[in-house]
Amino acid sequence: MGQDFVNYLMTSTKCPLGGVEGQFERNMAEGILRLLKRDSDNQWIVDYAGPKAREMLPGLVEMLEPAKAFAQRTRDNLLRRHDEESRKLFERYSTLLRYLEASGVV
Repeated sequence: MGQDFVNYLMTSTKCPLGGVEGQFERNMAEGILRLLKRDSDNQWIVDYAGPKAREMLPGLVEMLEPAKAFAQRTRDNLLRRHDEESRKLFERYSTLLRYLEASGVV
């Protein structure tokens, strides 16, 4: 998620339009902003396993458990390989697992 998009959403929360269209734009921007956060590398991400997402989707953590198991298996398999592409993928899956664990996905 880029800073320009986040700025756009922040501006949209103050949409001057009246009526249904203006209210819709403000509500959508506010809803999306609640799902965003800065990741460990300070980049904006959709916090799809975070508290706001869990509030919106009861049972989300249970839905993400199979994804975490898949990521764990894949990361373990990548650890056995020694090529550059596998190393890069290992790092990405490790980052995903850290995020899911920090979000409470068991």
